[in-house]
Amino acid sequence: MYKKIESLGSNLLARFVPRVEAAAATCSSGYSEKYFPSCYQCPGGAACMACCRTGSGCNKVTVCFV
Repeated sequence: MYKKIESLGSNLLARFVPRVEAAAATCSSGYSEKYFPSCYQCPGGAACMACCRTGSGCNKVTVCFV
């Protein structure tokens, strides 16, 4: 019975809390992390965080929120 309740709670939690794929890398000096609601580099075009420099674009995705 406990396993069934635990499984139900886990499935319910998964519906409201997004799974995150995180890379160990951080942004280099001079870059800052920026949030994007949709990224073509992520599965299904999910939201992401990327390393960006003002005026010269972003060079890598650090986290995909899938």
